[in-house]
Amino acid sequence: MAKNRDIAPRDSKGKVTFVMFQVEGDDETLQQGFRAMEQAFQRLGTPARVHVPAAPIANLLPKGERLDTVQVEPENVEQDNEPEYTAPENGNGDNNKPTKPRKYTQPNFLTDLELTAGQESFKGYAATKDPKSDNQKYLVVARWLQQHKSIDTVTIDHIFTCFQAMKWPSQKDIGQPLRFMTRNNSYFQKNGKGWKLTHVGGDAADAIGG
Repeated sequence: MAKNRDIAPRDSKGKVTFVMFQVEGDDETLQQGFRAMEQAFQRLGTPARVHVPAAPIANLLPKGERLDTVQVEPENVEQDNEPEYTAPENGNGDNNKPTKPRKYTQPNFLTDLELTAGQESFKGYAATKDPKSDNQKYLVVARWLQQHKSIDTVTIDHIFTCFQAMKWPSQKDIGQPLRFMTRNNSYFQKNGKGWKLTHVGGDAADAIGG
């Protein structure tokens, strides 16, 4: 069906004609109709602009070929070379597992260590020095044992026994101050299972309460 419409502006003698076609049918019929219209316009000497819709993929496949069997080669896409971030592993393993409490070496009370005999008892010496911190108390214990008991190497058992005599609270990890002063102050030197008071540590002990 063709519809013609003449448009004549008031102040112009030109003439414009619009032609519209309507074609119904299947894909093959539509393609044939478009080609026929294009040929007709070419014969009239007028360049024709005919928009031909793309045929469905299914109509472009060879006979007997199904759409789900067609393999499409993927385009080459430049890969991102940035490495993936990998979360660091937890050294404690599964976070849901409870952490085992640390076990500390338990000191023993030395019943054969006499703290009252001699020129000066340990309690009298400690009262004179009046140490404030745990480090100072350790130095006082080590210095008294060195001067009054000729014990150069102290163990956590010596520390614990003297602390009990003075009713000083002792740490859970009773060897921690000894390790700290060995590493950071050179007040002690590791000697077998104990710690030996150095001359630097002896001077530090003598300066307490002075």
